[in-house]
Amino acid sequence: MTAGFEGTILAWAGLLAAAQLLLMAVPANLQMGSDWLAGPRDTAPPRELTGAPARLKRAFENHVEGLVMFAAAVAAVVVFVVFGPLTEPGDDGTPRLRGTGSSITPLAPEGEFDHFPRRFTWSTTTDEPGTTYRWELYDAQARRRATEVVADTLLVRAPESTPADSTGRWRWIVVEIAPDGAEGGTSASTSFEVVPPR
Repeated sequence: MTAGFEGTILAWAGLLAAAQLLLMAVPANLQMGSDWLAGPRDTAPPRELTGAPARLKRAFENHVEGLVMFAAAVAAVVVFVVFGPLTEPGDDGTPRLRGTGSSITPLAPEGEFDHFPRRFTWSTTTDEPGTTYRWELYDAQARRRATEVVADTLLVRAPESTPADSTGRWRWIVVEIAPDGAEGGTSASTSFEVVPPR
């Protein structure tokens, strides 16, 4: 699992706390004097910080108080994302929210038809120029019967491309292909059934 956005912000917040500590410590130590700093510090400081060192100390303390709460929130988010009921392993093994595995949503056909459909449509959230889509058709025995690559979210098949034994249950998926040729998300499998006219 990667640190993610929250982990990166938490790391930067920790570095900011360290920088604030250094900025506060030098003027505060100069103002307190070396006798008290070198001593056992069993007693209260001989004087309160004033001016800029006092303001830097308050800023550091405020940051540390918020940092503790933020660290707890980041830990809760990471645990929930990794082990929560709304997540599942993604294609690469990293957690993802359920239902967000693909940017492709099949639209039609779905359901029952008295003829083999020729139009297949889907929607996508991808707006990267050059993205193509590989459409795949499977029969009831899960054999791939057809595949086509198109540059749009609509596929219109020629009448002669209809399988001879077109009655029965079919399913189709769409695979996103990035401009560099890498396969992206795959749509959910969508089923339709061709029943002979009565």
